[in-house]
Amino acid sequence: MKFHSILSIAVPALFRLACAAESATTTSGSQSNAVLTAQLGPYPVSIYSHEVKTLRPDPLAPTAQLRRLMITVYRPFLDNFSCPLEHQSQIPYAPPAVTAALLSTLLSSPNSSSILSSVKLVNCSRPVPPSSPSGPLLLFSPGYGGTHDGYASMLQAAASSGYTVVAIDHTYEAAAVVFPDGFVAYYSNITDAYDSSTSGQNFLQAVRIADTVSVLDAIERGDVPGLGRYSNSSHNPSTGCNSTSSSSFMPLRALMYGHSFGGSTAVNVAASDARILAAANIDGLYYKPVANGTVHKPLLMIQSASLPPVAAGWPAFYSTQVRGWKTWVRPNNTVHYGYTDLPLLADLLGLRGAVIPEELVGTVDSRRLQETVWRYTLQFFAYVLTGATPDLLDGPSAEFPDVEFIGHAEAGAGQ
Repeated sequence: MKFHSILSIAVPALFRLACAAESATTTSGSQSNAVLTAQLGPYPVSIYSHEVKTLRPDPLAPTAQLRRLMITVYRPFLDNFSCPLEHQSQIPYAPPAVTAALLSTLLSSPNSSSILSSVKLVNCSRPVPPSSPSGPLLLFSPGYGGTHDGYASMLQAAASSGYTVVAIDHTYEAAAVVFPDGFVAYYSNITDAYDSSTSGQNFLQAVRIADTVSVLDAIERGDVPGLGRYSNSSHNPSTGCNSTSSSSFMPLRALMYGHSFGGSTAVNVAASDARILAAANIDGLYYKPVANGTVHKPLLMIQSASLPPVAAGWPAFYSTQVRGWKTWVRPNNTVHYGYTDLPLLADLLGLRGAVIPEELVGTVDSRRLQETVWRYTLQFFAYVLTGATPDLLDGPSAEFPDVEFIGHAEAGAGQ
């Protein structure tokens, strides 16, 4: 899996990005802010983080401790199409410790902690009214070694369309996770050792599955602010997804997607936890237990056009192991890490080409790919929640001729 690690693939790009940023700062003495456009839907979004404390021993920590997780919530304001001026702000793209962690072994520069300091996200910081609906819940798991920060454009786009997105950072596997008390948990040697074998990689997947269950449990208990209150799902078999006021009680039902190792995580959780109704896997290999099992819930598979394919086992998995509703698409001219923010950052900062090479971002227009992922995933989620006809997902689309349609089947219909 090391080939798919953000530490081994994305770091060279960030190294070049850092050098370019250092050069720009040296030349001009300062950098103006560059806002990453991510809110494609009509709703303003509040971004905030929350610590989830578990009672599970942490198998990846360098010392004996209980596992702690950080989640980041992208919460839409569904009661208003605008954010009051006094609550509009621009926040840093990522904590300095996160970007610095990716470069610490490669770049001995005083600017290593401010690689992306000029890049900002738009945030609406107004308090969430108690009666404000939170929208359907959508969980996200990033690629191996990565954090939610590298997918800000995808997550904000979904939130601005009415979904409350909860992104999980997997402690001691992510490059760096910053906690409210200032502690920074870095990628650990224990994690690295597990990554050296297939059985170890399956164990890391199991840790991620348990992390997601811990987050679902915390949401269900009402521990996460702004997400409503839920009854224990075991007492109510309803399959409806949540979209009601924070003062109501309801069974917890959610959707989940992820990129790379996170895509496999999403499918594994959907296959094993009744609270996840469906999953979308963006260019991820499948790991146990689902790699040897079957999937009966709706599944969207978005592949990159990389050669050789990153997800080489997809044809057999799609044909023989996915028994529920399924669709498989492949946007043209895409590569594995094109599904992170790298293409948008490369274009935003004018660094595509020599600084950020095509093998990391592909040749597809970054805005077009952003729209493609946004439209296909949201139509999939809407189909699961409402049964709306998914015209993009049941055959080739004249609106998206640059998306290769690989296959579709209804539940129980085979390939």
